[in-house]
Amino acid sequence: MRKISIISEQPLNMFNGNTVRPQWEYQGLKKNGYDDIELVGNFTKNDEKRIHGNLIHAQQLSGRILENSKFITDVHGLEYFQSKNLARGFPFYSWKKWAFLYKSKYWKKIEKKTFEKSLHLICAGESIFEKVKKIQNATVVRNSLILENFSPTSCNDLNIALVGPFIPGKINYLALEEIKLISKKLSNVNFTIIGKTDLFFRENLNFKNYVK
Repeated sequence: MRKISIISEQPLNMFNGNTVRPQWEYQGLKKNGYDDIELVGNFTKNDEKRIHGNLIHAQQLSGRILENSKFITDVHGLEYFQSKNLARGFPFYSWKKWAFLYKSKYWKKIEKKTFEKSLHLICAGESIFEKVKKIQNATVVRNSLILENFSPTSCNDLNIALVGPFIPGKINYLALEEIKLISKKLSNVNFTIIGKTDLFFRENLNFKNYVK
């Protein structure tokens, strides 16, 4: 089997999807007996010649840097979709609303080009898969917990803190629909929102198990 190169254009000491996911993949492959594997952060065009011919797994849009190599792409978020959602909540006349929408079109163009170049897409969820499956062959890999890292609790009264701010322009604002869904299904669990919110966010979480 060819050597595996997992690449990210971001430094590996940062904490985000572009760095955490490749480290999980690296550890998982090592655990399952794959020894000829490397993790490359701060990836640039100058690094391509060294890894050319390897089985390259590019994180997010890192594959756009590659000019003469085949690769597969790990898609753990869509920049155009996030930029479009961040525009929600801003008034029509806000320059931020139109800046986000412009960014959304820009990222959609870049992502489509990168995905078309890729041999295959690894999607971190069904919502991503639904949006990219018409662009390129894709597979869904669902996230799961490493159970040994979590201890069970004997608490009968559970209170969960949701840390904000939950205001337009912040990524936490995008979680509104998920929070609503969870609160409805877990009506016996109390939720406390910490941080700034706006009226739209508060009105959509008008449930008895919420403390704002």
